[in-house]
Amino acid sequence: MTLNGTTYHDNTPATVAAALENVRKSGARVRLFYGDRATGYVWDEERGVTGRVGRSMGPVQVPILVARAGSLGGRPILDHCVLRIIAGGREVYRAPNYQQPAYRIADEPSGYPEWPVKVIRDDYQGRGSANVANFKTRAQAERWVHFMTGARMSR
Repeated sequence: MTLNGTTYHDNTPATVAAALENVRKSGARVRLFYGDRATGYVWDEERGVTGRVGRSMGPVQVPILVARAGSLGGRPILDHCVLRIIAGGREVYRAPNYQQPAYRIADEPSGYPEWPVKVIRDDYQGRGSANVANFKTRAQAERWVHFMTGARMSR
């Protein structure tokens, strides 16, 4: 599918393509949430998910995520795997089956002396709980959880 000169994956919903095009035109910073479109489970990606939407050069222009205003390029957006988009501090798209991950900061130590605070994701891909991150302080863990849930735009 091609929309306004940007080519999207064939499996990308039209609502995702339209949201990405609107964000690209506005120039707003975005936070993308990738995941499995069939189940709605988020992949817990924390790198390469914030920036501005642009598009590549050449005969087939695909959407890319440009990390900083001064950057000359970026990585292609996995537009067919987008479950949620936050732009300019507000949600502009959410998949109908999107499952907000349930994170909790565990009271028990992580087992790593240098990173004693652990974050657990409950119902991790439908298979129970899993330790998904470890931090030096509780404040770091709280910031990470807020980033992963979309409450803040940066870690």
